[in-house]
Amino acid sequence: TAVIGKTFYQRHVKAADLRILPPTGKEGLLKQLSEINGPAFDAAQVHPLIHDFYTETASWKFNIGVKWNRVLKPFVGVFMKQVAARVEQLNFPMSETDIADGMSSELFPITDAAGNFLYTCWLRCLPSSGKVIYSGFYAPANVPAYEGGIVKTIFPLPQGNVTVILYPEALPDGSFRFISKGNKHGGPGYYRVHQKKNGKLKMLMLPLREALHLMPRPNGTIEATHRFTLWNIPIVTLNFDIYKFAISN
Repeated sequence: TAVIGKTFYQRHVKAADLRILPPTGKEGLLKQLSEINGPAFDAAQVHPLIHDFYTETASWKFNIGVKWNRVLKPFVGVFMKQVAARVEQLNFPMSETDIADGMSSELFPITDAAGNFLYTCWLRCLPSSGKVIYSGFYAPANVPAYEGGIVKTIFPLPQGNVTVILYPEALPDGSFRFISKGNKHGGPGYYRVHQKKNGKLKMLMLPLREALHLMPRPNGTIEATHRFTLWNIPIVTLNFDIYKFAISN
């Protein structure tokens, strides 16, 4: 399909004969942060707030700020209007108006017909405009060119997707990072996957990098910075104020 939008995961589930689990309001991107343990990462070193965020992601809300590279912003703006808006995917906020109402967050765990968990769809939108920032599928995984657990994210696009492989890092202060930096094909990094007319897939490793840093605060909230670079040149930084809200039983 040429449009991704808010309902792509529903169309995907129907086409592949999959199932969406009933909502609980406590869905998480991971069952346990230890799922991605490895030689260079031990989840026990990460602050409990970060564990809670990744295991009950749906119960956290987001305020969002954005800082663009002033030189690159006009060029990115053209992409947003001509491509992202048309396919309804990867619509990064371009102005203060876009982020006035924060960012919505919905999670949809997906299983096969037998009930085996496959991955989670995480849908994030800008309520002020209804634009989709991310509609993607997330799952813990292992890859050939990295020793240890990673999170694999797939953002559908027409005739393919963007696949991002992120490795975890625990910092001494209890904060946590996901990083896509890598130089080996099959390891952490950004990949553009395109399906050609003959049905074969072409995979290209892109010079994009992202680093997501989550820092717990004493008041029980989380500060996060999400930086994107191209050939080590900063493109945009998303700043988040993440807080948990009460769920009615």
